[in-house]
Amino acid sequence: MFLASLTLKVVNLLYRVPSRIRQFQRNFPEAQIVAYGATKARKMEQAAAAVQREMGWVTAKRDVLVLTSQGLHCGDWTIPLATVQDATLVKLGNGAVLKLSTAEGAHYQFGLSADPAWEQQTVLPMQVETQTLKFSKISLLMRLVVLAWLACLIAIDIAQQTFGVGFVLKAILLLWFLIPLLRSFRR
Repeated sequence: MFLASLTLKVVNLLYRVPSRIRQFQRNFPEAQIVAYGATKARKMEQAAAAVQREMGWVTAKRDVLVLTSQGLHCGDWTIPLATVQDATLVKLGNGAVLKLSTAEGAHYQFGLSADPAWEQQTVLPMQVETQTLKFSKISLLMRLVVLAWLACLIAIDIAQQTFGVGFVLKAILLLWFLIPLLRSFRR
């Protein structure tokens, strides 16, 4: 719980969430804010079958998602609640993905840090699911290529007995790519 809370605070700081919420309130003084958070957001033509690590998240919009009593706001996107046909909050460990489909046929995914405000809100009817985050084939392949490259660089450092800052950074990166992969195979 402490790690989730710390992660939420760091992400909100990086995305400048407090100042963006103040700006939103200045622009929409009548809006009643129900929940908000830093997000990676994607708009798609078709609903994705599953939430997974994939290339679409690399180019996702980085912004703040604001849920009001009337709609969802994310940068220049406004989604009136009346147009939402289906909403699911998929819980993924220290994060979540809010999946939406609208009457116009648009499909959205909003990657969020874990925040109870999204589960406790009552203005957006939604299902809540718990899921493990999987890898798309291309994401898995890219991760394996990066892991092999980092392992080679670390092996060269070991052979040359250069254990400086670069070695430590490579080892940290190797673990950062390897741990989620190992977790997904363990399940």
